[in-house]
Amino acid sequence: FAYLVAVAFINVVVDPFYIFRAPFFKVQAQINDRYAKIEFLKKGNGKFDSYIMGSSRMFLTRPDVVEKYIPEGKFYNLATVFGTMYEHLLHVKYFIQHGYRVKNLYIGLDADMYFTVKIHDDKDLLLKLHPEVANKNPMDFYWSYLSTLPKVDLRRKLKLNFNKRASSK
Repeated sequence: FAYLVAVAFINVVVDPFYIFRAPFFKVQAQINDRYAKIEFLKKGNGKFDSYIMGSSRMFLTRPDVVEKYIPEGKFYNLATVFGTMYEHLLHVKYFIQHGYRVKNLYIGLDADMYFTVKIHDDKDLLLKLHPEVANKNPMDFYWSYLSTLPKVDLRRKLKLNFNKRASSK
């Protein structure tokens, strides 16, 4: 029990995937963008009505550029690392079920991933879908982040933050 409490405490304080939004470390080594982007959209539901989707290849597609060609849409870039067509479908279903306006979808298709439903393991904490999008129990989602000790990710975030502080003095 003490071990689980210690692991959970470390995960909340260091927050290696920025799920708990802990304020203790300024520099984020890596962020679960699938979770972060949905949380951002939940706060501004209604601000966007069009979405750019795809894998990381679509990260560089700026919404303002797409809006020049599709001016009636207010775009948000929802591209995710290793995003698959199935995940895009789950995102669109989530938007419809939660009352988001969906006017346009600009989807970048990756030929090498076109028929791939899933390319990552459910235990890959960096690539977990937001629990509401995956239609999973939120407690299971958060427990997976609290109960695992991702040593490499914890070390990376601590090193990045402490080296930055040391070099700024």
